[in-house]
Amino acid sequence: MLHKNVGGFLRRINRKKPLDEDYLSTDLHRCLGIKDLTVLGMSGMLGAGLYVLTGTVAKNTSGPAVILSYAIASAAAFLSALCYAEFGSRIPTTGSSYIFTYVTMGEFWGFLMGWNMVLEHGVGSASVAKAWSGYLDAAMGYPVKTFFLANLSMGQHHPLGDYPDLVALAIILILSGLVAIGAESSAKFNLLFTIVNILVVLFIIVTGLFLANVKNWTKVEDGFWHFGFTGVISGASRCFFAYAGFDIIASSCEEARNPRRDIPIALAISLATVTLSYIGVSAVLTLMVPWNEIVPESAFSDAYARHEGWRWAELVVTCGALCTMTTSMFSGLFVLPRILYAIAKDGLLCPILAEINYRTQVPLWAVSFTALLCGGMATIFDLETLVQFMSIGTLTSYSFVAACVVLLRYGAVGDSSLVQLSAPTNTTNTTNDGSIATSSSETTSNMDEDESPPGKTQNATTSMSRGPVVGETSMLVTGSSPPVIEHTSRGDTSSLVSGRRKVKLKVEYEGGRLDRLLSAYQSDDIILTSLIISVSFSTIGMLIVVYALEHLTCGAWWAWLILILSFGGAMSSLFVIFAHDHHQSAAESSEAKTFKVPFVPILPYVCICVNIFLMIKLEPMTWFRLIIWIGVGIAVYFLYGFHHSLLNPARHEPTWLDKIWCKIATSSVASKVDDVTPHVISKLTRKTSMEQKLLPSDDDDMTSQ
Repeated sequence: MLHKNVGGFLRRINRKKPLDEDYLSTDLHRCLGIKDLTVLGMSGMLGAGLYVLTGTVAKNTSGPAVILSYAIASAAAFLSALCYAEFGSRIPTTGSSYIFTYVTMGEFWGFLMGWNMVLEHGVGSASVAKAWSGYLDAAMGYPVKTFFLANLSMGQHHPLGDYPDLVALAIILILSGLVAIGAESSAKFNLLFTIVNILVVLFIIVTGLFLANVKNWTKVEDGFWHFGFTGVISGASRCFFAYAGFDIIASSCEEARNPRRDIPIALAISLATVTLSYIGVSAVLTLMVPWNEIVPESAFSDAYARHEGWRWAELVVTCGALCTMTTSMFSGLFVLPRILYAIAKDGLLCPILAEINYRTQVPLWAVSFTALLCGGMATIFDLETLVQFMSIGTLTSYSFVAACVVLLRYGAVGDSSLVQLSAPTNTTNTTNDGSIATSSSETTSNMDEDESPPGKTQNATTSMSRGPVVGETSMLVTGSSPPVIEHTSRGDTSSLVSGRRKVKLKVEYEGGRLDRLLSAYQSDDIILTSLIISVSFSTIGMLIVVYALEHLTCGAWWAWLILILSFGGAMSSLFVIFAHDHHQSAAESSEAKTFKVPFVPILPYVCICVNIFLMIKLEPMTWFRLIIWIGVGIAVYFLYGFHHSLLNPARHEPTWLDKIWCKIATSSVASKVDDVTPHVISKLTRKTSMEQKLLPSDDDDMTSQ
């Protein structure tokens, strides 16, 4: 009995989001093209790191080799971007890593990723607002800081700031207002500021080359390689966070006009442009100024101040820095309401966050909540705490998305409704130019076109009806043929369950010892288990490299033994995945083809390992804060989301929390009634006795006679 209850509970929290609905239709406005998505991605990556992180890494970590640190970091970011490109083009709906995890791993893990993204983008926007406020205050000579420290100081209480940063709060509220006016208008504002950013970057590169001195790379201390290869790798681990933000493109794909084509192209263009920008400005900075004399807080302003007649360039750099941080902050405030909207639309958060304003086609309540959340964090927390908190959230999301690519590619989605039947009354097609088109075989509403809600657009054009196509969504997402569908009882967690795949190895491994060993198990279970084991072994090996490097260099046998066993275990488990045949169909048509990550499972696996390595190097306190945040998210899920999920057939029934509250309320009312009843009876008794005294008795009647 206990086994059945536990098994049922695990199945319910791992239920997958179905895609047999017309998930390409949306209440949001599909108005973003390649240009808009590219600009959005660039604004998310070109942030405060361009003007602050570059000088810090160049002086303290890598020296002039900071350009190699940025190149290595961009390669690591490119691996994650490939995974986002595949999911963004295959599942073009808002939510990014939340929805990707939901449809491959299950509801509980998807909610945790969504909750993690709230942390990532919320803290990211708050940290940039904090940097924006500090940069503006420094340019004016710190009048704001002086005033608030004298009048509203909060003392030196880490992780809180020294004073409430009302300037950061104000800029967040202003940009949130711009987000609320609609995606199309917001994109125009973002485009304007991004153009200014690119012009300032070009100005720095061109003028920096004019003022460059090659001796700063060759004659200063040990020259270009002062910190060695170790310094380059350490710098890359810090520079990686400069590229955090490209996932904003995937989060906005529900508002893209042609997500299958535009998402991968926008990711590639934005990442390449940002990489060239970072490498260019870091190169000219270390050529303009000796790396050991860089002032990290104002690296570029100080560099121009050192050259006679160039102090006017400080104004240009200051304006560029403020514009860059404005667009970075704006991109975070733009995407976070979409994430909240996606989670709430699935019933896992308060439904008010999923309400769309049909005039602006924006989730205004989600925008308001985002403004309060980010503004509150920017007001009271210090910048260092926010940056560290954002880093671990970003790396966690990237790791899960890379794992989802492996699970999706090999069909390891268990009873996922990714491979369920499409609704026969609503099918999804692709036009000749690759844009989205839908056809319906029956009317879904009795309203005429004139009676539809104002501002609601028809986001899909009508194509020639082909009749119902079974499994079309399955072929779009997984590239597979329709699965065997098993109908379940009404009390089960889902109405449709896909057939689980038996082990199917590649031709060269069929009939061998590995095939006989795995034939008794399901392919889904083997892929997931092998991935978990391989990543665990890799993590152990990386922990040895990071924390026992001295023992390895000294030849300690136990350290080398653990490292060799970890490497062997990781490669063996990865080989089990590699030996499986991809879950795809030869019947996949050209119109259903989308971008795919090459060299699976190698590239996603390397991406996971790189992200975990960077997470290991973070401060222990950052891990502690993440655990607290995840704990709060788990509580929210089980207290609200688990029952109110749209995948829960009993979501309209009272929850266990409602029942407990009703019992408490009932017992409270009953106790009050019990307390009141004796007093009422006593009063009635006293009243009766007094009335008896006032009434004439029989003796009085006889006396009167």
